[in-house]
Amino acid sequence: MINRGAMKVNILKPLNKEFNALNTLESRRFVILQKKLGKAIRKTVGKSVQRNLQTKVEKNVVDIFELVELTREIVRLMDLAPAYAKAAAKGEKES
Repeated sequence: MINRGAMKVNILKPLNKEFNALNTLESRRFVILQKKLGKAIRKTVGKSVQRNLQTKVEKNVVDIFELVELTREIVRLMDLAPAYAKAAAKGEKES
């Protein structure tokens, strides 16, 4: 019959040591994989957000330029309105 104490020292302790070493390696691999995946996801999401934001900013810039041009046209029309009003009033007086 095998002595349990001797079996524990000779077989189980080295076996447990190897299992612990294996678990440590596996957990390190998991942590490294998790870090790499996190970095890749952040990079991909960051690029996507940057592209979408840039597209929106470019669209807003175009809209702002269009608004500025429309405002300039309105100002020109407002500047011309008194001249037309005077001409129309003068034409009515002469009739």
